[in-house]
Amino acid sequence: MTSTMNDYPFKLANYWRNSLADAENGNGALSLSQAEKLLAVPAESLAMGCLPDSLVTQLFANEPDDTPLVEITLRPWVYRARREHGRARSGLPAIITPVIGQVALSRDGRLHPNGQPLVPRDILEPIDRDSFVIGAQADLDAFLSGQDINRFEPPAEFETLEEDRHRQQWHDYLQACEKMVDEVADGWDGIEDGFERAEYALAFKEEKAEGFSRNIVALYDHLRDTRPQVPLFERFAGHTRSPDEPCLPANSLFAERLAHAGDEYALAPAQRDSLSHLLAGRSGDILAVNGPPGTGKTTLLLSVVASLWARAAVAGGEPPVIVASSTNNQAVTNIIDAFGKDFSTGSGPFASRWLPDIKSFGAYFPKASAEAEMSRTYQTKSFFSGIESQAYLDGAQQSYLAHAAAAFADMPAPSVADTVERLRDAIGHRQRQLADIEQAWGRLVDARQVIQALLGDDPQAAMAQLDARQRSCAEQLADAQALLTRFKHYLAHEPLLYTLFGWFGPVAAKRLRLAKLQFDESATERQAASSVAEIEARLTAAVAEASKAQSTAEAQLQQAQDALQNEQRQLATWQGAIAVLPHAGTRPAADISLADCDTWADTSLRFEIFLLTTHYWEGRWLLEVAETLPEIEKSRNKTGRKTLESNWRRWMKVTPCVVATFFMLPRALHCKRHDGNGFVDAYALDFIDLLIVDEAGQVLPEVAAPSFALARQALVIGDTQQIEPIWSIPAAVDIGNLMGAGLLARDNVDDDYAAFCERGQSAANGSVMAVAQAASRYHYDPDLARGLYLYEHRRCYDSIIEYCNALCYKGKLLPRRGPKPAGGLPGLGYLHVNGICQPSHGGSRHNLLEAQTIAAWLKANEAALVERYGKALGEIVGVITPFGAQTQAIVQACAALGINAGKGDGQMTVGTVHSFQGAERPVVIFSAVYTKHADGQFIDRKDSMLNVAVSRAKDSFLVFGDMDLFSQQPIGKPRGRLAQFLFADPASELVFELQPRQDLQTSRTGLSHLHDVQEHDAFLKQTLETARYQVQIVTPWVRTRAMQHSGALESLQAAVQRGVQVTVFTDLGFNTGIGRTQLKGNPQRIAEFNEAIATLKARRVEVSIVNKVHSKLVMADDELLSVGSFNWLSAQRQGDYVHHETSMVYRGADVAGELAVNRASLVQRVVRGAIAQPPLGQIDDPQPATGCSTR
Repeated sequence: MTSTMNDYPFKLANYWRNSLADAENGNGALSLSQAEKLLAVPAESLAMGCLPDSLVTQLFANEPDDTPLVEITLRPWVYRARREHGRARSGLPAIITPVIGQVALSRDGRLHPNGQPLVPRDILEPIDRDSFVIGAQADLDAFLSGQDINRFEPPAEFETLEEDRHRQQWHDYLQACEKMVDEVADGWDGIEDGFERAEYALAFKEEKAEGFSRNIVALYDHLRDTRPQVPLFERFAGHTRSPDEPCLPANSLFAERLAHAGDEYALAPAQRDSLSHLLAGRSGDILAVNGPPGTGKTTLLLSVVASLWARAAVAGGEPPVIVASSTNNQAVTNIIDAFGKDFSTGSGPFASRWLPDIKSFGAYFPKASAEAEMSRTYQTKSFFSGIESQAYLDGAQQSYLAHAAAAFADMPAPSVADTVERLRDAIGHRQRQLADIEQAWGRLVDARQVIQALLGDDPQAAMAQLDARQRSCAEQLADAQALLTRFKHYLAHEPLLYTLFGWFGPVAAKRLRLAKLQFDESATERQAASSVAEIEARLTAAVAEASKAQSTAEAQLQQAQDALQNEQRQLATWQGAIAVLPHAGTRPAADISLADCDTWADTSLRFEIFLLTTHYWEGRWLLEVAETLPEIEKSRNKTGRKTLESNWRRWMKVTPCVVATFFMLPRALHCKRHDGNGFVDAYALDFIDLLIVDEAGQVLPEVAAPSFALARQALVIGDTQQIEPIWSIPAAVDIGNLMGAGLLARDNVDDDYAAFCERGQSAANGSVMAVAQAASRYHYDPDLARGLYLYEHRRCYDSIIEYCNALCYKGKLLPRRGPKPAGGLPGLGYLHVNGICQPSHGGSRHNLLEAQTIAAWLKANEAALVERYGKALGEIVGVITPFGAQTQAIVQACAALGINAGKGDGQMTVGTVHSFQGAERPVVIFSAVYTKHADGQFIDRKDSMLNVAVSRAKDSFLVFGDMDLFSQQPIGKPRGRLAQFLFADPASELVFELQPRQDLQTSRTGLSHLHDVQEHDAFLKQTLETARYQVQIVTPWVRTRAMQHSGALESLQAAVQRGVQVTVFTDLGFNTGIGRTQLKGNPQRIAEFNEAIATLKARRVEVSIVNKVHSKLVMADDELLSVGSFNWLSAQRQGDYVHHETSMVYRGADVAGELAVNRASLVQRVVRGAIAQPPLGQIDDPQPATGCSTR
């Protein structure tokens, strides 16, 4: 084994380090303070591609004299936000630099672009926060895949490049960069967004990493400089996928899974298996645990920590160092919050903490600037400084011993040391009880396997057969013996003459005939004998054979009886072993399995061990601090590894897990060492016993990788079906970086790059979860991703998670919460909003009507929601939208109605789906934004967006949007599948008053309202009477009786007779009952629908069947549009089903565009072949077809 890092991990470290630094230095949105650190390049110098001597001198500072070139990052165009009242407009960055390029600067000042220029990733959608954007990442990828921006290297030594030639090449480069911005950002020039172009560019040379990643980059640099042997990092940076190894059997390591964090709920089987596989791990192992939404990732994490903490207590050495980390702030705070509230406190004398003022089992190590603020909420490093004092120690000892006296009544005056020993003995006693259960089960299983082998599946019947066989064999032996005895008796009384002359043939023959007369003629074997001696020999042999058979039968019967008796003994042992568990006496011991005991042990023995472990380590901490407090106080400013390790091990006695982001973890384990000449930077490599990565599907591999060098073993929990990382490196650039690092060969780039990406290690499309899946030794479910897998879902009502299950998890999730109770909001619901999707700043989009409708609905339902849940609105509802601009629109609409929305404390959270990863709310509203005016594939680009959005909702997931657009999506798309679930139940539709469209209220458009049935009937009649050439009526239902009662039939016929083209658009499923769960529909409704169609056809009204009608419209000519909730050709006019419906009527020339959009959408959604007589109910998979209708 070598003592230094292997070449491939070393190259990967270089690649990851440079990718991270490039991304860190490549932000397009800058603050003024960030911009001030960069060098300003005059516009005329940029245009010429040549820097002035003053800048060249600055950029070559500290470089050796023989260095011909330096690499710099160039931002050729700078846009500054226009200032209003002395400051930038709210929500805008101070500076936008839409292009960043890597350029080589020669000493003569010339610039030579040698890298792919980019539109910076942080100003392209999608992003994980609601920041300013100018375009979309997908458009940049498309541009780079089809365009190759010319780059040119500096001339080689002794070569020259003519000035005109250089200037032309540089001019071509700048033009290509401008083209890239035009195509990716749709010609963005900053003016509409309040920016103005500056008369300079910005240049930067990396000398020392700055920003969020500086601690990570510093650790990378240490690994590159020292090349240490760090097995876990080398496993993470492996070149090949780990081969699959057999998974452990169910309920494995029963006695090694020592502790559990709760006394109410046990681990699910898959959680239990994950814990077992982790405990069976070894140094350098990475265990991937795939955790779909709501499957108990946090519960597993807590039990992992509890079990490792308890295992160390049994061993009697030092506690393990466990660190949980992620990059997502939500994930990190979720972990630390769970350590504060999700460990059960228990009851009795061992409940809660025995040390005062310890509120959590976790510590949080934030960045230094946040220490003061975070320390008010969490246990930070300053918390440890506070408790490692004489004042705290005195009070803590008193509290601890008071609890110990109450817990151990036989110790009237316990000492801390005595208490620690008693606690360890108690832990050991319960561990032995777990071991007794496991061993008793093993012996019982062995006994049952013996019985299975001997007696099969029906031991009772088999025993009866064995007993009967033994009796039969005994009877056969007795008969054989009796026959032999009788024959010998015959021979003894045979005449002496026969004996003397038996040698004479005739005598011998007669003697034989007389001997055979002693036997029945059916005894063919004896009748066939050729001599009396042969008869006697055969009889003797028969006795021997019967005796052997009888002995065998007796032995088999005895063996079976012994096996059954052994099972009873083992069953009695099993019953005695499990008697320590609750519920063990509620069922016969023979019916109880180890799986049952596993469940009961979690909430009893294992939870008791956890409480005992807690107090054991508290006592150990007291003993250590009491003995070494002076040394602790003296060493607070020491930075050596010995001091660092001592501190961490001591802290682990009080809080068994430290939580830190990957941006801070390297700093937390930074130390100093003496190299003979002085102190140099070092790190506590291979020190963390277990590194836990949460929400690993969102963590970039280059961000987390060096922290794996700090640990020995890793548990990686996440889900690649949820939100992926925000990648900053396009694939084209990534390939170049890999080539530069020596990780890709030029002769087989495509295949090699695809293989590299499959291991999850790419900075352009990888994640820590994908790396862990490839590195994990196990493949728990062959149908799903590698690693272990959690199945049981308990967050959402079944109807909600069933969508995610179908979308992403192949139906493997096991919903455990149950169906949604009747009443209240639907589990999956929707409100159709006839809004308009419009572009906002940059590449983002908003839908103002949708935002206003959401705000109005929240205001109208706030009181009911607060009363139902007993919480503030912000704790009940979250609003998710794909676009940052829509976030702002919703926040503003809510603010106008007095609803405090945003992302701050106490606010109702409104944000993109990235803001909600790891979070949950009883009610989640999804603002889809897209409409028939402007659709896009952003939502459907990956399954992850809707998977995360839907699974955030515990009780209700409500879609606000253009449901006509959802209806158009194929079932294979996330929106199409969601539509299938939403529209399956008519009760899913929400009822709410529509809001007016601001964009349709122009100086040339009037707005009026319709409020009741009479007004709607009169409006339809007038429209049909005054229309000049076309009328379209869009209504989900058509009913002959309703059309007759309202007078609509006569009006429709009169309009057609005047030459007006009248078309009715209606819905197939609503009218017939045909749907996903009822393929043949409702015969009565089909007959009524056919009657209505025939009635309209008789009046020459054109009827078009549309797949899912949600809009309720009347459109006339090019100037009239009615939008509302009124069912034009089916509404009840009397009785209990008369509803108060409203519609808005827009009338004027500016409505023409909206009319055209709606008409085009309807034509696209017409269902082919949907009008028929009785066979209508047997339509299979109706498909949209342009212009297909019936007259």
